[in-house]
Amino acid sequence: MSRSRQVLRPALLLATMILSVSPVTLPLAAATKGSYPGVNGKIVFEAVPGGEQDSEIYVMNPDGSGITRLTSNGVWDSDPCWSPDGSKIVYSSGDAIWVMNFDGSNPKKLTTPSEDNYDVDPAWSPDGNKIAFIRNYVGGQLSSIICT
Repeated sequence: MSRSRQVLRPALLLATMILSVSPVTLPLAAATKGSYPGVNGKIVFEAVPGGEQDSEIYVMNPDGSGITRLTSNGVWDSDPCWSPDGSKIVYSSGDAIWVMNFDGSNPKKLTTPSEDNYDVDPAWSPDGNKIAFIRNYVGGQLSSIICT
């Protein structure tokens, strides 16, 4: 096989892969992280709304329809994760871990890290009774994983 065909094949494969992926249009600047559908079938994700600086939490149907904003609080909301039963969402907000109902109601702060520390990346235990997260210590100390 000539060198030109060796280069052309990967390029054609890449072009085919790009063309076969259909984009989903979201009314948001950039979706960054999300969690697969919960028991209720919705996808939870974070995105920075157009014209804003902080990320917020949203849900949508698996086909991309029904996008609903759940948080709007002027701080960075991220790392959303469904509870195993699909009734709650745990997420990072500012420097703490929060939990809210599937529809964004009843937000509750779960952690209060000490000054200059922050908690991120929460995840539910399989039975939904505990939440693991990472506490980042500012000032050169190592991060730790904590369950609450």
